[in-house]
Amino acid sequence: MAKAGRVVAPTTARGGGPCGNLWTTRRWRSSWSVARAVDLHCCPRDHVEVRKYLAFRDRLRAVPEERALYEFAKRALADREWADMNYYAEAKSPVIAAILGRAGWPADGA
Repeated sequence: MAKAGRVVAPTTARGGGPCGNLWTTRRWRSSWSVARAVDLHCCPRDHVEVRKYLAFRDRLRAVPEERALYEFAKRALADREWADMNYYAEAKSPVIAAILGRAGWPADGA
């Protein structure tokens, strides 16, 4: 993590994404390492997508078998060549949906 005062202005910003126009992505770079840019996603605290991400995170933390399943899926997919990283994200979707379902997340996503 960058020390206070060491982060410089965003290099890009765009709206859209899981929270629609409420979701903002900013690419930050630090003055101590230009090569280590990060994407910072901002969304309203109580938005449904935030709750979904937290439910997924909490399930992986609480159930070692789910964490192992997700790790296995990610490693298998990481061995492939992807023309677009969105295809990689889509390929993970069935595993994520299954884990969320077992966490009690509704199938319709609400």
